[in-house]
Amino acid sequence: VGNKSPYTPDWTGNIGAQVELPMTATLAFVGGIDARLVGDTWFHVVQDNNRPTGFSAAFDIGPANYTIAERDAYTVVNLRAGIQADNWTVTAFVTNLMDENYLEEVIPAPEFGGSFISPGVQRRAGVEAVFRF
Repeated sequence: VGNKSPYTPDWTGNIGAQVELPMTATLAFVGGIDARLVGDTWFHVVQDNNRPTGFSAAFDIGPANYTIAERDAYTVVNLRAGIQADNWTVTAFVTNLMDENYLEEVIPAPEFGGSFISPGVQRRAGVEAVFRF
């Protein structure tokens, strides 16, 4: 009672913009930016306290710490820019532009002293070429 729903962020938001600007009669600049905002997220029904588990009694190790089953809020920004023609496009992109460190998923295991975590994608950049025929 009084705890937040696990695996449910406090809030989420997405914002983005795309642009296509003619450069010549056959070429256009294309670009886009988007941001994903995710609020604090708890990953267990027991939150912000300690609680005994089966391992606590069996191994006399004390209660499990459930305060570590929370992910902090984060924002990921992605950017794309390139040149487009009738039958081809070349685009440079950056994923996670600000190199935000965040957790994609947390599987709480306080009875083992922590959590199994999956980190989010780090900054990644590349070039993409598309040919249409």
